Amino acid sequence: MHTGNEMKNGQSARELGDGYKVLYNGRRNKRNGVGVVLDPEWKSAVVDVVRHNDRLMLVKVVHKEAINIICAYGPQSNYTQEKDLKFSEELESLARSVPQSERLVIGTDMNGHGHEFRSKWL
Repeated sequence: MHTGNEMKNGQSARELGDGYKVLYNGRRNKRNGVGVVLDPEWKSAVVDVVRHNDRLMLVKVVHKEAINIICAYGPQSNYTQEKDLKFSEELESLARSVPQSERLVIGTDMNGHGHEFRSKWL
């Protein structure tokens, strides 16, 4: 999984070489973006991609079992409490959209906000 500003702008998927594939989402002229790198075996098992926004993306893979991967890039530490709350609510909503019978993996860069979300997720 990858989060951060070095992702290519836009919504897309591309081959990386050696059979690996990246699914990514970002916005032009912005620093944000999220992506998931899939190995050759998993890239053909993708059944759904939800590009929620430039900070949240969900990739569903069915390989022996259903696995939902959320990639999240939290607001910078200088963001307002209102934006932090909105991000937290959107992350929670995306996580709750995954059926409880399926696996959920959340990879994040919380930009120093991890302690604020820890009690909610752990």
